[in-house]
Amino acid sequence: MRQILETCVEMDALARDAYARMAERCGDEVFASRMRRMAADEGTHLTWWKGLLRAWDDGLLPDIVSEPSMLSRRLEAILTEIRRAAESSEGRLSPDECLAVATRIELLMLDPCFIEFIDLTEPAVAGIRHAEYAAHIDRLVAAIEERYPAGSVTSSLARQLRRTWRDSRLVSGCATRDALTGLLNRRGFDAHLRQWAAWAARYGRPLSVLLIDVDDFKRVNDTRGYAIGDSKLVAVADALRRAVRAPDLLARYGGDEFAILAPETDGEPLRRLSGRVLDAVRGTSADEGDDVLVTVSIGSVVASDQPGVQPRSLEELLAAADQALYSAKEMGRDRAAEPVVLSRA
Repeated sequence: MRQILETCVEMDALARDAYARMAERCGDEVFASRMRRMAADEGTHLTWWKGLLRAWDDGLLPDIVSEPSMLSRRLEAILTEIRRAAESSEGRLSPDECLAVATRIELLMLDPCFIEFIDLTEPAVAGIRHAEYAAHIDRLVAAIEERYPAGSVTSSLARQLRRTWRDSRLVSGCATRDALTGLLNRRGFDAHLRQWAAWAARYGRPLSVLLIDVDDFKRVNDTRGYAIGDSKLVAVADALRRAVRAPDLLARYGGDEFAILAPETDGEPLRRLSGRVLDAVRGTSADEGDDVLVTVSIGSVVASDQPGVQPRSLEELLAAADQALYSAKEMGRDRAAEPVVLSRA
């Protein structure tokens, strides 16, 4: 994980220095101001990655990469290409040559792996990071459009750069989003849970996880068909969106099971959250006149440890929540079981 973060730091440092050199040597003050702004952007990006590297060294960032060796190889290949592009920025370049170098660098930095990495390592501010990077791309596209007519091939390629950014975000989102409901999928949820479990253990703050199972869902599929079953799941997902609070993370965990990660939550706030979920889902229908009512059962776990302890593993948290979910089913469904509380000094 540290090697991956170090590679990201080196990439943005190379990009920053390349833009700074081009600003000094392009011979066009108006264009130079554009390059200085691009360099400043890369300096900001560099600060992000250095901050994540410090968080890793301080034990605040969990290892969220499922295949680190594969990601490392991919990033190293991108880094090699960025080095070559940065080397071509040395010497005196015309503005057109600078734009060619800048476009090459940014296309390399638009790989979906960077977007997903930001999503998983900094879930609380990922939206801000993506918005700032979109503005960075727009600055380069604007610089190109200023120098070339609207119908030119170069201007069209600039617009393609912007489109590539949007497509990369879409591809990245597919890796952590459930296609049916639009919620986080299990992979995305697990990555966020690792982050929050490490944070909760570091600062001794409560963290709750709720597992939510649609009652008798197999009967819906068997009697009404999978199309109605899917529409029910979408309706349940919409009901859950209405029930959760802004800080909560909601996921379709698999099949007919959903999950909620609720930071800074235990005791009565957790009970109220569970109550809102039950109320929101009761009677949910996928279409008008549908007489197959939906209910859910809820099992939850609260990690409430003293500051500085070892973070709870995903397996431990989810097994405890699943145990409570089983109890809710045994007690008759359409209810929330008493939360399992995990606590240690």
